[in-house]
Amino acid sequence: MLEAATLPLLVAFIIDLAIGDPQGMPHPVRAIGRVIEWAEPPLRRIPSETLAGILLTAFVVSSTYFVTSWALSVSARADYGLIAYCIVAAIILYFTISVKSL
Repeated sequence: MLEAATLPLLVAFIIDLAIGDPQGMPHPVRAIGRVIEWAEPPLRRIPSETLAGILLTAFVVSSTYFVTSWALSVSARADYGLIAYCIVAAIILYFTISVKSL
């Protein structure tokens, strides 16, 4: 029997092998790129490029973490059940791995 944590990864892997990363649909990596484009100009005014890079990295990584964590925690609520959590986790993992399209 599959563990609950293994099922989303298996589903994401199968979806990725079947269709890869669709080029025409919105992709979280594109959204992250837009966030970087939005945040970069004000950070360029900081005299230290190292500090600006650290701030940009911290902002992008933490905001990505919090959005992902929020989506998983909302889907894991008892109202929605394990199936909703597995679906959301599989979608997040699907966008994370790229076996076919890399």
